[in-house]
Amino acid sequence: MRHRYVFVRLSIGLLSLVFSSAALAQAAKDIAFLGQYSSIVFSPASGDCDGFGIRLWSITSKAAAPSVVGTWIEADGPCDKAVPIFAVRFNAKTGALTFLTMNASDPGAPGRFEGRLEDSALAGTFLWGGQPAGTAPVQIRLPRSQSGAGLVKHQAADEK
Repeated sequence: MRHRYVFVRLSIGLLSLVFSSAALAQAAKDIAFLGQYSSIVFSPASGDCDGFGIRLWSITSKAAAPSVVGTWIEADGPCDKAVPIFAVRFNAKTGALTFLTMNASDPGAPGRFEGRLEDSALAGTFLWGGQPAGTAPVQIRLPRSQSGAGLVKHQAADEK
């Protein structure tokens, strides 16, 4: 059985339809991969995943303030439910990071992350909107992937 981990990727081909080749070359220089962080555990027995994952890019431009974009996964079953993050606030000096992301099963209830981006991990709290009053946010720590090529694949402890 084959399993693929899918993240939304910036498509240079799509950008080339919008920008001239000179602008595209400059845009490619303005985008830097910040990293991939994941706590997702894959179960070979069921083919399901559980955990969180994120990929982040920084965009710098002379015309605008630096910004951060990315994709978020809350894996609870299927492994490939990546959604974009938005309303991102990132302080490069302190590593403070906050963002919102859509809930694929309830688009009216965006989730909110508040935490810190460190060299080795992304740590903070996450809470889906629409939760009952008093619901505590989930504490998460996502280790940085060394490869950056895909989600970090861990085996569940009971499958080792």
